[in-house]
Amino acid sequence: MIHVRTRLTADFTVISNALAQRRGSAVTVGVAAYISSLPDGAPVSITALCEHFSEGAILISRALRELEDAGYLERRRERTSTGQVRTRTYFYDVPGGGPEPDPESPPK
Repeated sequence: MIHVRTRLTADFTVISNALAQRRGSAVTVGVAAYISSLPDGAPVSITALCEHFSEGAILISRALRELEDAGYLERRRERTSTGQVRTRTYFYDVPGGGPEPDPESPPK
């Protein structure tokens, strides 16, 4: 194969080769690339992801679990000051890596 590359200077996302070339579901890699491209605070619920992808909830849910099991994704259930439970989702460029997320900053 020959790569024909264009130097991108805006509107692109960098993902690690470890993630892009991981064994397993292509859906999982696609979901990871999509989540990586989103701004902080964007919704990444199964419903929101199903609105973007043609895959159904079962495959999207499975992809999120694979990313969680591999250490790329972390979901934390938290109770708000009003007593509501919400899920904060953290996405890591490196499995389980990076500093402890600041709970005051918007979730990814």
